Amino acid sequence: MNLQAPHRTDSMIRTLTILATVLLLTACAAPRIPVPDPTPLTDINPSVELESRWATTQVQVASKKSRDFLALRPKLHGDQLIAASREGEVLALDATNGETIWLSQLSQPIVAGVGAGAGIVVVVSESGSVFALDIADGAILWEYQLSEVVFAPPLVYLDRVILRTIDGNLVALSADSGEFLWDAIYGQPEFLEFGSASPIGYENAVIIGNAMGRVIATEVSTGFDAWQLYLGSERSIGALRNRESHPLIFGNNLILSDLARAVVTYDLSTGNVMWESRRPAGRNLAVDTSQVYGHDTDSLIFAVRRNDGGVAWQQNALLHRGIDDLALVGGQMVVSDRLGYLHILDQATGDIIGRSRIRERVPSDGLIAAENSLYVFYRSGRIEAFSLKSVE
Repeated sequence: MNLQAPHRTDSMIRTLTILATVLLLTACAAPRIPVPDPTPLTDINPSVELESRWATTQVQVASKKSRDFLALRPKLHGDQLIAASREGEVLALDATNGETIWLSQLSQPIVAGVGAGAGIVVVVSESGSVFALDIADGAILWEYQLSEVVFAPPLVYLDRVILRTIDGNLVALSADSGEFLWDAIYGQPEFLEFGSASPIGYENAVIIGNAMGRVIATEVSTGFDAWQLYLGSERSIGALRNRESHPLIFGNNLILSDLARAVVTYDLSTGNVMWESRRPAGRNLAVDTSQVYGHDTDSLIFAVRRNDGGVAWQQNALLHRGIDDLALVGGQMVVSDRLGYLHILDQATGDIIGRSRIRERVPSDGLIAAENSLYVFYRSGRIEAFSLKSVE
């Protein structure tokens, strides 16, 4: 194993101290803005429903101290659902029935995870230690000590472990041995969404959006720049500096929201903008062969055509209820609101065709979809698996 003694650098202490101060000052100084009342739910004639298959509370995926700040997103990898806890546990579950395959206890609190691929599971500790575990039995294979804070889930791609630091830099390690391979220094202001969006892989590159309004592709083999471009139009660049982007790849399309004024689609095969929809959109988008789905800050849910960005439909029945996440499941769309409901929408029309009361909040990125299955992790730490089925 490649073991290095964990240590907390002055930079990491400074980062965590400033983070605590920023959160405290933000909470104290934020002005009270009137919020419209949530739209009351109306009766529907459901044609589909979510059936609970199993649930577990074995691993507390959310931080007990600050659930709003830290939630460790489970990773669905093949037939395993792998979760990590703030307290240092890493757990692999059988995705079909929820039975435990293995459970490992690390010696440090975990703040970033879960990444999986190339036969390993990767998480990052509070002190910057990167742990790689055997995906078959949870045994620790190697450990590497970083000098920077990481909150984004690691990406395992092309035999590399790609780590995105809080200040927007990338570090690549060998997935086999944990050996340091390269770093790419991009830099961005810290504490803007906390560098929490994981890199995504495309051909021989990894892609990130940063808080300076750019989308950056880095060569996996060398760490050199492949290309950079602005996210959105020049008119919205000033607003882009407020938050990082969360790119999505579908075929050769790069689809993203600038969280301020636009949803943008780039053709990666040509490097040209396909279209830009001038509408505010949330952090999370979804896409299928024909449409791109999202929501705005008022909880208006929308679908736009993937080829030209034209509006396919809009759904205003959930206005001001707050949208935590959305996912495409079994040919339908599932949306979680902040009042404890999962809503099922017809992907073609936007009509609400099902609803489930869950009574708990779902964090951003709290819905994981695979074919006809939906895995939900709640802010309480509970994980639940559902199947989508027709109502008889």
